[in-house]
Amino acid sequence: MKKHFGAISPPRTVNGKTGLVEAVEKRIRRYIRIRRLRAGSLLPKENEFARMFGVNRNVVREALSRLRMLGLVESKKRRGMILTAPDIFAGLERIADLDILDKKTEKDLLEFRLVIELGMTDLIFARKTTADIQALKAIVAKERHMGNDRVLEDKLDTAFHNQLFQITGNQPINRLHNIISSVFSIIYKRDPHPVRNKSAPTHKNLLNALERGTAESFHEAMRCHLEIYFQHEIYTVQGEINAHKGTV
Repeated sequence: MKKHFGAISPPRTVNGKTGLVEAVEKRIRRYIRIRRLRAGSLLPKENEFARMFGVNRNVVREALSRLRMLGLVESKKRRGMILTAPDIFAGLERIADLDILDKKTEKDLLEFRLVIELGMTDLIFARKTTADIQALKAIVAKERHMGNDRVLEDKLDTAFHNQLFQITGNQPINRLHNIISSVFSIIYKRDPHPVRNKSAPTHKNLLNALERGTAESFHEAMRCHLEIYFQHEIYTVQGEINAHKGTV
């Protein structure tokens, strides 16, 4: 039996026109959801939405403009307004390198990156290829000759972990990693890296576990490799945030 959704009742005005536009935007999103529209679906014209919601076309136009900024809709010549597949990471990519995040947000993002990297070890192990192993070996070989060059060390560390992320073949994981790495680069220009424990597994150890070990041994090696960052982010930074709250 076909569902009949009926007309959507007119929104109540909240804080004048701005509130009305926001209400109409929510109604359009609800319209998309309950009708299960997909990318490429044609949306009603502005005047049709206006009649549906009991508002004027200017309000509908502004609501659609908001959705256009989110990448949800676009205008097509001779077709009208259609639904599009939004790029959910585009907004984050545009602000990641602005250095405007507060300490708590930075901490949350860094913790998120640690959890992602540790959680994706099974995916890396399952999808590794001979070419991936060779790429990691090339990075490890360069590390033997870096001496005390901290800039080169950071560059090779980034390259090694970037390669691990690429092995997953997962686009959302890689784009989130790139976004958070932008935040990392800003933070570590401002604050020094935590000093790695000399007994922790090196990139060479991680490579050996990935090439010759098991998924479990690779996961354990990664956990130990990242331990100093877990300690720093979870305990040291959290203590600084708590101390700051105590002074406010």
